[in-house]
Amino acid sequence: MIYLWVACLVIWASISTYLLILSRREKNIREELEFLSKLLKEYEHESNSVELLEEKGNEKYHGARVKPS
Repeated sequence: MIYLWVACLVIWASISTYLLILSRREKNIREELEFLSKLLKEYEHESNSVELLEEKGNEKYHGARVKPS
């Protein structure tokens, strides 16, 4: 009878440990995804800013013409 209790405790401990490991992995993956989404948002913002600056620069110099001397 005692072997049955020991076996149940071992199984319970194994399952608890496995669930704890899964929980930690999920937390790490969630943090990594949040970090990557922040990086993507920053990249998109910088990309949009560069495109806007290029458009403004092109508009600014579009009307300028070099006169031949």
